[in-house]
Amino acid sequence: MSVILAIAGDASASIDDATIRRSLGSMHAASDDHLAIWRGAGATLAVARQPWELSPSLSGDALVVAEGELAIAADASIYYRDDLTAALARARVVASGSTASHLVLAAYRAWGADCAAHLEGDFAFVIWDGAAKRLMAARDYSGKRTLYFAPLASGGGESLALASSPAGVLALPGVSTSLNLVAIAETAAGMWGGSAETCYEAVRVLQGAQTLTKEPGAPLRLHQHWTPPRASTRGAPPFEEAAIELRKLLTRAVTERLDTEGDTSVWLSGGWDSPAVFAAGASALDAVNSRHRLRPVSISYPEGDPGREDELIREIAARWNAPVHWLDIQNIPFFDHPAERAAARDEPFAHPFEMWHRSLARGTRATHSRVALEGVGGDQLFQLSEVFLADLLRTGRLAELSREWKAKGMTNAGFSTCFRWAIQPNVPRPALALAALVR
Repeated sequence: MSVILAIAGDASASIDDATIRRSLGSMHAASDDHLAIWRGAGATLAVARQPWELSPSLSGDALVVAEGELAIAADASIYYRDDLTAALARARVVASGSTASHLVLAAYRAWGADCAAHLEGDFAFVIWDGAAKRLMAARDYSGKRTLYFAPLASGGGESLALASSPAGVLALPGVSTSLNLVAIAETAAGMWGGSAETCYEAVRVLQGAQTLTKEPGAPLRLHQHWTPPRASTRGAPPFEEAAIELRKLLTRAVTERLDTEGDTSVWLSGGWDSPAVFAAGASALDAVNSRHRLRPVSISYPEGDPGREDELIREIAARWNAPVHWLDIQNIPFFDHPAERAAARDEPFAHPFEMWHRSLARGTRATHSRVALEGVGGDQLFQLSEVFLADLLRTGRLAELSREWKAKGMTNAGFSTCFRWAIQPNVPRPALALAALVR
């Protein structure tokens, strides 16, 4: 995806283009990416986009967009554009272009630093307001696009750097690389989430639904531009009406996210969420006789595996005459060169679904899609299993097996339960097949 960089304050003038390019490169900007560096009085903004992102239905041909005293660097997809355009018209503002960057900048002209509250989309952006000498940045509530920030020591305490990843910030002179040992320990203990801290003392993450503003002589300000609406059953419609309304909302939400220039993939499982997304999108495409389709990408598990949902997925896909692009779970390692990946990561946290997501993304490319609607494509990490009891039996840890059996309240369970979890996984398949034949 796109990577963005912003430097505001006195330090922006002293950082040359070569350093900015190194910063973008540290965030995996490739040599064939489209790159732009914009310099204004008091700020420098930069963007690098992959060529496929320049499609009109994605970022468009905009890199850094400058309009008078305003400039923006954005990694964004904006939805419900008709609603936004109507709201801008009521505020007597007209966007100067149709890309996400132009729309966000128009929203800033209409509502100032509160503009993110008026946007629907996946976004991380930085705006420089030269007239007010104000730096403003925001992320959407789900935090799909990342943004990190840190003070620049060379700017006398007033300079600030923002980038799509910690590496982009750390590549700049004047940013401390001291490690945050407490944050690292918390991550190692599995206590991640909910904090703006990173594994570097100086670097913070702008959290989902947050807006950052920095003006001369004032402390950096963070505020929530979105909070979950309060749920209430008072005055709620009957269930049937609510179901119809939910379907309308889901269908429109999915439709807004479809690629208007090609097919869209959906990471399909056999549960509730991704099939609902798939059905909403497929129904919407059928309703307008679109030539584009939704392409399901799913993970296949062996028969008998608790994560197997292949039959359900096939039934769901067949309802819409959609062939499934299958990925074999046996070709997806849970860990893939963990030491090398840990050395290359900006932070110690490793997402447990990383290899699943990488494989599903490759599956999306195999369907010639540029946009994927998320699901997990079939997943076994949600499954609850007592199969570890078989490991205790196989390794002779009988006392530990007894303790675990009692702790799980299985003392009164019959032989069939004991056989299923502790014995059967240790019996070779040929022996099980022979026993079934004899039985």
